[in-house]
Amino acid sequence: MTAGVLALILLIGLPVGNAYGWITDYSLNLFSKYLALAILALGMDLIWGYTGILSLGQAIFFGLGAYAMGMYLMLESSGKGVYGEAIPDFMVWNRVTELPLYWVPFKSFPIAVIGSILVPAAAAAVIGFLTFRRRVGGTYFAILTQAIAFATWLMFNRNEMNLGGTNGLTDFKSVLGFSLSEPGTQWTLYMLTAFLLIACYVGCRWLTGSKIGCPTVLPAYRGSCGTACSACAAGRLPVRNPRLKHVNAWLNAKASTPRPAQQREARNVRIRLHYLYRWRHRIV
Repeated sequence: MTAGVLALILLIGLPVGNAYGWITDYSLNLFSKYLALAILALGMDLIWGYTGILSLGQAIFFGLGAYAMGMYLMLESSGKGVYGEAIPDFMVWNRVTELPLYWVPFKSFPIAVIGSILVPAAAAAVIGFLTFRRRVGGTYFAILTQAIAFATWLMFNRNEMNLGGTNGLTDFKSVLGFSLSEPGTQWTLYMLTAFLLIACYVGCRWLTGSKIGCPTVLPAYRGSCGTACSACAAGRLPVRNPRLKHVNAWLNAKASTPRPAQQREARNVRIRLHYLYRWRHRIV
C-alpha cells in the first residue's frame, strides 16, 4: 500500500505539481538525482538486507554505469564547449589531441546504454568470482570491497585515464540532440528515472518472493557464512523427498565423526544441498 502511494506521488504528484508551477524545474531535476540514488539503495538493500553481505563497494558498479553514459554525453556535447574541439574540453587541457580508442564506441547512444549495464555487471562478476571463490565473507568482505572502491577511486582520478580526473565528467549539454537545460528534457528524464526506479523495485520484490530468491537462494549466502536458517544451524536437512533421506543420513553420519575436516566438509555440502533441493523441488 505504501509503495503504491509513493509510486503515484512520483509518477503523478510531482509532475502535476511541476506543470502547475508548485514544484520548480530545479526541484524536479533534483528529485531525478534522488531517484537515481534510490536505485543504488535498492541494490544495497538486496545484497545486505537479504543476503547479509555487507558490500562497501556498490558505488563502483553504480559509478561504472554512470561513466558509460557520461562518456556518451561528453561526446554528444563535443564542439559545444569552451574550445569548440571534437574532443571533451578536459582532454584539451591535458594536451590530448585524439580521442582515445575506448571512448569511440560511446559515440553511439545504444552502445552507451548497453555498456552502462554490461560493464558494471562484468566488474561485479569478476570481483564476486575472485572473492566468493576464496570464501571471503563477513567483515573481511566488507574491508576488501572498501579497499577495491578506494583503489578504483584513485585510478579514476588519474589524468592518464582520460576520464576527467578529480573533476569527473561534467558540463553536459545535450542528450540525443535535446538540450539538457530545457524543462521538457528534464521532465522526460525525471519520468524515465521514476519508471526505472519502480521497475527495479518491482523486480526486487519479485526476486525476493520467488523460488529462486528468498527464502531459498538469497539466504544461502548467509548459510555459507555460518548464519543459516534454524534447520541448517541444527545440522539437519529438512528433506521431505523420500529419495533424499539416504543423503541426509549419510551427511549426518559423516558430520558425527570426530575429525574436524570431515565435519566442515559435510556441513558445507549439507548447506548447499539444503537450498538446492528446496529450490529444485519447490519445497517451502
